[in-house]
Amino acid sequence: MKKFIALAAIVALMSSCNSGDRGELVGVKGKKWLPEKPYGMTLIPGGAFVMGKSGDDFVAVNDAPTKTVTVRSFYMDETEITNSEYRQFVEWVRDSTVRLRLAILADELGETPGDGEAGIGDFAFLDNEDEEKTPYDQYMETITMEWEMISMREEKSTTT
Repeated sequence: MKKFIALAAIVALMSSCNSGDRGELVGVKGKKWLPEKPYGMTLIPGGAFVMGKSGDDFVAVNDAPTKTVTVRSFYMDETEITNSEYRQFVEWVRDSTVRLRLAILADELGETPGDGEAGIGDFAFLDNEDEEKTPYDQYMETITMEWEMISMREEKSTTT
């Protein structure tokens, strides 16, 4: 009986090693995946172009040799945005990013809302205790706070 089980295991091992996909995830054969077009976006086809000065080098400096650059396809918004519209968007978003940074700082300082007088504690996070959160929510909160701390440190190092 032991010889039969050993023989069956060897046959199973040998037959499983003979797959043609070499362990790669191949999906359904014969079907090509086409990504869904994002709403309000236009596909800009990729291509190659020559970058650098070619025949326009009047001074014969040759400081910018030509090279062929290939650009992959990408999506671009169909609607043009002016600098004024973008500035307005940044002003709207700036409030939310400042609010998040103040909440992180209040959390680091241990401030909570209602600590008496008005202060940074008013911006503290108002969420559940860690025991009531799912492990995923705890993980995502930790990652978000770490990235915010890194970006704050980088901003401080560039300004000083």
